Amino acid sequence: MYYPVISIRVIFRSLRDLYNKVKESYGKEIASSRAIASQFVSFLKKIMVVALLYLILAGAYLLAIPFTVLFYLKLRWYVASSFERVFMYFLVFFFFPGLLLLGPFVNFRPQRRQIQG
Repeated sequence: MYYPVISIRVIFRSLRDLYNKVKESYGKEIASSRAIASQFVSFLKKIMVVALLYLILAGAYLLAIPFTVLFYLKLRWYVASSFERVFMYFLVFFFFPGLLLLGPFVNFRPQRRQIQG
């Protein structure tokens, strides 16, 4: 099974390389558990930085930027020039997954008209 962010095979390979590196640095004797633990903690910190970066980018792509696109479309839809309208269509195409997520929570129905009578 393939995981796009980090595969289990890569994690185990990195742990094996980490163990061999610590073992080599301490010579022929078995690597101490404290050294392995400190290297493992630094390895986990690197993984957490990557996971946090993916989370931030996913949040921006799926929530933050599509929300600003929806706000921009609401403001400029009826007064946009032809070039601006092409740019709007590009934004909708590019951020379509996020717009699908936010779509059920958006109300673009026109306001009620005031009847003069």
